[in-house]
Amino acid sequence: MPASPPAARQQHADPQVTTAAAVLIADPSKRGRGDLDGGGGPPPGRPQPGADACGLSFDHTGGPVVVVCGLHGGAGTSTLAHALSATAARESDAPILLCESEDAAGDIARLSATSSPCSLAQLVAAYAAGSPPAGGTLARAGELRVIAGAPAPAMSAGAGAGDVAAFITAARARHGMTVIDGATLRAPGSRELLRIATHVIWVTVARPGAADWARTLLASDLVPALAAHQVLAVRGARRGRDTSVRRAAGELRRLAGEHCDRLVLIADGEVADTADRRMRASLTALAGALRTVAA
Repeated sequence: MPASPPAARQQHADPQVTTAAAVLIADPSKRGRGDLDGGGGPPPGRPQPGADACGLSFDHTGGPVVVVCGLHGGAGTSTLAHALSATAARESDAPILLCESEDAAGDIARLSATSSPCSLAQLVAAYAAGSPPAGGTLARAGELRVIAGAPAPAMSAGAGAGDVAAFITAARARHGMTVIDGATLRAPGSRELLRIATHVIWVTVARPGAADWARTLLASDLVPALAAHQVLAVRGARRGRDTSVRRAAGELRRLAGEHCDRLVLIADGEVADTADRRMRASLTALAGALRTVAA
């Protein structure tokens, strides 16, 4: 299996990690259930095994870092990242963190109906500069922790690759799973996020030409050498009896065999509705992929 990302093995050696970790637990109201280092029984309302649970239970900190990255715009990357993390937050004892990589795209804020005082890039830059923001760091959406700015004009916060790696490493040490909405492969900073991921979920839609385009992107310099486990998540593959869709789905299945560890068909939808049998099946399949932990 792929080797562990280097950043995950150095979380006690970098002083920036200590600084970032401190802010992630500084406010007791943001701690989620129980102590982040263990303890705290199952929360009220947590699904019992077999009762609408999807297998996304992460009960210990230091879990996977999952980057959800679209191979094109409109693939449903934010929707999938939110569905995955919100479901895990409901099923897990350890806290779950969802981050939006784009400075202030607003998609995660819309889906989670909340926004944090700073975007991820602004927060990382502030701590790298030694000036933590006074207005807090995390937002809460039910049991889910969120770092995602409200919609705003795009801006550059000046965070370096090493700063991002240190911050995400610290976040990983304090959460059962850290999910990052990586926007698209062409988004600024995507290479840095992919390097520190334990798992990458590539998202695309089953349509003519999708496999050829994805194959070109995955073989390009946009994708660094990855230590992460890779999943190809395909939306729209179950739409009716459209011959072109079925053909596209078959081509994407072959692509997954060439480049990824697993193919998962994703049910269409705007929310993590675990009462929906198709959405539950999609999230359960992803849970199986995430159980293969890279570090």
